[in-house]
Amino acid sequence: MWKALTSKALLIAVLSALCLLLLLSGLLPQIPSATADTVAYARWVAELKGDLGSWAEPLAAVQLLQIRTSLWLRLTLALLVLVVAARAYILITGWETLTRTQRWLQSALCAGAALFVIGWGLHTVWGWSSVEQLLWPDRDFTLPEHGLSLSPPARLPSLWTGRYGVYLLPGDEAAGLEVQALDADGQLLALQRSLHSEPQTTYRVALTRNQPDTFFALPTLGLIFRVNLQTLTPEPQLQLQLYRSASGELVAQTTIEKSGTIFSEDVRVRLDSIRLERPHVVYNPGAPLEALGLALLVIGAADMLRSKATPATAPDATEQTQTEE
Repeated sequence: MWKALTSKALLIAVLSALCLLLLLSGLLPQIPSATADTVAYARWVAELKGDLGSWAEPLAAVQLLQIRTSLWLRLTLALLVLVVAARAYILITGWETLTRTQRWLQSALCAGAALFVIGWGLHTVWGWSSVEQLLWPDRDFTLPEHGLSLSPPARLPSLWTGRYGVYLLPGDEAAGLEVQALDADGQLLALQRSLHSEPQTTYRVALTRNQPDTFFALPTLGLIFRVNLQTLTPEPQLQLQLYRSASGELVAQTTIEKSGTIFSEDVRVRLDSIRLERPHVVYNPGAPLEALGLALLVIGAADMLRSKATPATAPDATEQTQTEE
């Protein structure tokens, strides 16, 4: 057991498993903290079917969509702690027999494991990630539930947002739609998204591959508009349909690429669309510790691979002494 814990093969296997899990957590969408309850989680997984297809549910079942809190990562970190603890014991008991370089590098291995586990713990306890947020040009976006307001970054990913531990990571894209309706005199008319929503003269909404439709109404004229996202690239292409709310009769239909206007009954409806970024907002207060810890782990492990000498273990020496007696 002791020889297994102190073997190079086990150390490399544990570090490889850790790096693989971290890589998968970056490649696969991960559950936001806001959807931790069962119903919201099931809805979130269902929305992923547009991107992951039939793989969404199997990946969720084996916890690969929540790697940070998964059993896989917990077991890997537990094994890493055992392996590094055994090597720390050897480092302490054999300190005098090691060169200065070996002391520093093996100390880096032990310190790296401690820093990474502490950073992971900080993220698990206090960290969170949001659902994809919309970045409208030249407009700050807010997360009221976290008391956070951020300015749109110049590019993604953004590892410095002016807030410690807050990072913006690339997400999907969306078509941002801005709608205004004007009468014959050029006066803005009130639009409503639903019967109980507040009237607004400018209606803004984002259309995605998973949610390509939106409806809004001109209640004063008894008209309902339906907008459907046809394509997102290279420029958003939209289908606009106009219905009478009383009879459901289709009054007009047209296809708009990026921007366009539709006329009906002395009403002019202007639509402008742009492609929007939808980054993930992540708060990870332990990220600097995790990054430093992982770097130290790799440095320490690389030295052990380079070294041909296998350190003697205190338990083996004790067993040999008892045998000679």
